Amino acid sequence: MLIVEGTSTSSSSLIKDDVEPSSNLESLLRKNDVLFGGSSIGKGFKTAARNHLKRCHVENKQILDHPDLNLEISPIEDPFYVVDIGVIISQAYQWRLYFPRVEPFYAVKCNPDPVIVKTLAILGCNFDCASDTEIEIVQNVCADLPRTPEIIYANPCKPQKHLIKAIISGVRMVTFDNVSEVRKCALISKKIQLILRIVTDDRGAQCRLSSKFGAPKARWRNLLKAAKDSGLSVVGVSFHVGSGCTDPSKYEMALRDARELFDLAKSDFGFDMKILDIGGGFPGETHSFWNPEVLGTTPVEDEEEKINEHEGLDFAQKVESQDDTPYMFFTEIASKVAPLIDKLFPLDVRVIGEPGRYYVAAAATLVTAIVGSRSNELDEKIFSPEAISDNKASDQINERDHFKKRSTLASKNREARVLESITDELNEHAKHFAKQSYVTHETDAYNDGLDLYKEDFDTAADLLGVPDNTQMLSIMRTVEGMNKNFAVGEGDQGLISLAASGEAAVNGMVLQAVADSVPLQDDFAYYVNDGVYGAFNNLMFDHASVRPRVLRASHCDKPSRKNMELSDLEDETPEKLLYASTVFGPTCDSIDVIARNVLLPKLQIGDWLYFQNMGAYTMAAASSFNGFTPSEKIYVCSIHPEYFKSLIAGPKIAGQHE
Repeated sequence: MLIVEGTSTSSSSLIKDDVEPSSNLESLLRKNDVLFGGSSIGKGFKTAARNHLKRCHVENKQILDHPDLNLEISPIEDPFYVVDIGVIISQAYQWRLYFPRVEPFYAVKCNPDPVIVKTLAILGCNFDCASDTEIEIVQNVCADLPRTPEIIYANPCKPQKHLIKAIISGVRMVTFDNVSEVRKCALISKKIQLILRIVTDDRGAQCRLSSKFGAPKARWRNLLKAAKDSGLSVVGVSFHVGSGCTDPSKYEMALRDARELFDLAKSDFGFDMKILDIGGGFPGETHSFWNPEVLGTTPVEDEEEKINEHEGLDFAQKVESQDDTPYMFFTEIASKVAPLIDKLFPLDVRVIGEPGRYYVAAAATLVTAIVGSRSNELDEKIFSPEAISDNKASDQINERDHFKKRSTLASKNREARVLESITDELNEHAKHFAKQSYVTHETDAYNDGLDLYKEDFDTAADLLGVPDNTQMLSIMRTVEGMNKNFAVGEGDQGLISLAASGEAAVNGMVLQAVADSVPLQDDFAYYVNDGVYGAFNNLMFDHASVRPRVLRASHCDKPSRKNMELSDLEDETPEKLLYASTVFGPTCDSIDVIARNVLLPKLQIGDWLYFQNMGAYTMAAASSFNGFTPSEKIYVCSIHPEYFKSLIAGPKIAGQHE
């Protein structure tokens, strides 16, 4: 069991027993027909996806008997998620490793899937809920567990009926940021424990929240006075630096503000606060946990130095030079934020966090079928789309030295040459996407060739971490699914941002003049059966960017290019050619665009594309617009059950596992 010196009783008793939870976890997975050996990345994903498609073919054979059909094979087209519970288990272990003092309250809104919620409860998580329905989900799903998880009602503005139901259900911790909310709470129950949410500087976050929630310093006194006059206790402070924040300096500023509020509340109003809520927004995608540049440098024995070797700026310099810094990773954020928490807040303060995407973003991969296609071909004799060699483009990116990569990623974009009305926010989006594209390309190269279920305990404890020396030999580089301009190093960088998330890149507005312009008309276009009204609502609401990849019948069996001579490549492996392509969703709305200007091979109806990192803010907000229902889910686990006990026990005793 993980014991952290000085942590609160609640924190140190997250896991009551290191045997019972592992048994409960395995029982839960088997009850829900979880496929052990599958995964959301690498070889395990492709095996799980293909097995699912084979089962679908068998189940659909009866359709062929209809007299009006002349089909010999029943088409299988329904999209589906491959949801990897193993990633969630591994992420829980890593959270306790890097944030041993911070109790996780999973943000249910991110993905309220019952299997995920119950898994996290078994792993010791509590929950951040924003409505009575989310509270009901947690309590119903966890009703038969030996530990009743705690809930914080972390919505600063709540309907009265929801608040009443929450209090009746036993919820006590409630966030607020305005006087009317204090009065509402006071009228409903004096049992409520108020937590004051403060505003933060969330510039640069994937999703900014401070424009809607959070009290600025000028209002702190009025809010504390209102609570005192109403007979309610203010027990803590909460903040949120924005979902998908990759800048630890934002946490530093928020933590210092929280410390100031702690002192003000005690000295002037007599509130002895004991709860600090550092919010969520921690990255959880496959490319968010290690810096590919470390693989090209001399190994460093000191882990902390290894984490920070490319990040030589202090917090103040980081703020001033944000555009010139590399993409930030979870380990870097944690290594800076955790010590600062200890410095500013004594050990009798209970510290909680609200991670959402951190747990589930990489845990789901979406698989979609191509249901339609078109090209810009007018005359077959003169139609000659530009072909990009996957091998050559991959090698070109790999050979760029780190200085050139950094210079490219930090450069200013020239959106005005594409469309004068594109905002500064779009410029920031483009820079973020460029940084992310490079890191995604590098991490995917190592993930694709791995069978995670067959790896050892160290890999199970850090599924999304840096590969070891043996795993590095399975590297499989490809620019498939990348933005063409970024992959080949040409073109106006302004187009990168538009291609990153289709029309959603410009605040969800369809700019038809741009979409109709020549630079955005790709040679090929494909229609898939999930879109922005379904799983890809994250393009609109979460400002996500996606990378389409092709699910091939024998992709995993191909030998690693790294271990092959050039002559072998030429003789045994045909050159894969890629073309600038657009991927559309299935609805009749013209805004249903998933990606533009991405590199894909020539595809046909019935082929399949997959998209990694689709576990956060996807299925939670999917609708049935135009009659296209949300994609189904199949569950897999990339961690062997024999590792469950040690992973649940925590980092301090995990080394005993042999």
